[in-house]
Amino acid sequence: MKLLPYMLFAFLITGCSTNGVNRENQNLIIQKYYTQVSHREEVKLASNVPSGIVGGSIIGALDQADGNSDDIIGGAIVGAVFGGLFTRLSEGDSKAYEYHLYTPELGSFTLVQKQKVDIASGCLLVSVSSITRVYQDDIGRC
Repeated sequence: MKLLPYMLFAFLITGCSTNGVNRENQNLIIQKYYTQVSHREEVKLASNVPSGIVGGSIIGALDQADGNSDDIIGGAIVGAVFGGLFTRLSEGDSKAYEYHLYTPELGSFTLVQKQKVDIASGCLLVSVSSITRVYQDDIGRC
């Protein structure tokens, strides 16, 4: 009898799932092709922390605008610390990799991404996607 609730729960969970197309692939054209990779180099991504510090200090100072000058300065300092910290945490790690790639059809191009991929084989699979919409049109245009 104690096993019955667990079986019922498992049945309900499996009954609610379907094996359809991933919802994230709606309105996407996904193009995949193989490229030759000449080399990979580590790069550093630009940061918005200075903007976060400035924005946080302005908000902190405005928040304390009804106080004296010491309150305004204190609010600006606390706002700058939290603005910079929040921006840094939301950005994550600034380390990324730049891949130099080549295909006969597209020529040479570069790709920057955070994920480090093993390039020992000299060949990479590139997957490109962009949001796409389809609209009805006259058959004569096709």
